[in-house]
Amino acid sequence: MAIVTLGHLIECGCCYEEVAFEKMAQCDDGHLFCLGCCVSGTSASLGAGKVTLNCFSPGCKFPFARPEIKKFLDAKTFEYFEQRCQQEALLQAEVELERCPFCDFAVEMDASPEECRVFQCMNAACGKESCRLCHEEAHIPLRCDEVEKKGERDKRVFVEDAMTQALVRVCNNRRCKKPFFKEEGCN
Repeated sequence: MAIVTLGHLIECGCCYEEVAFEKMAQCDDGHLFCLGCCVSGTSASLGAGKVTLNCFSPGCKFPFARPEIKKFLDAKTFEYFEQRCQQEALLQAEVELERCPFCDFAVEMDASPEECRVFQCMNAACGKESCRLCHEEAHIPLRCDEVEKKGERDKRVFVEDAMTQALVRVCNNRRCKKPFFKEEGCN
């Protein structure tokens, strides 16, 4: 690869526009792409959950190095990319981790879920306690089967509200229109 001095324009390998060398990123094999094409090309890969961002040149299997990726991803997207890389590395290492059901925090625990049922999230932004068996909010001293799940609670409340509305009548007076409960008879 030829040495390029600052300020020289180079053709992007994707959109073929002339771009300053400082506004380009390269794969590990040296193929150069403008930062705009890098963002567009990697957004689909990141959206699909991929952690290896490969070169866009046909036939090139080389990835972009982390410092190059950091050049063209914004801080939030790069942080997401780093988290996905960590998750992938943990999956490949086959480490058994206990995860917080309310955030991304995970930790390796020595005790089994039966021995220690409550998981205390150490993420400062979360800090919730959850049940390691059913992954709901901690509910000790109740057993998991004694706790009403959110979907079950929503259904029960819906039915209760419908039954209440069946008993509520509205005054027929045009000025009043106040609701009242039907207690007896045919009011």
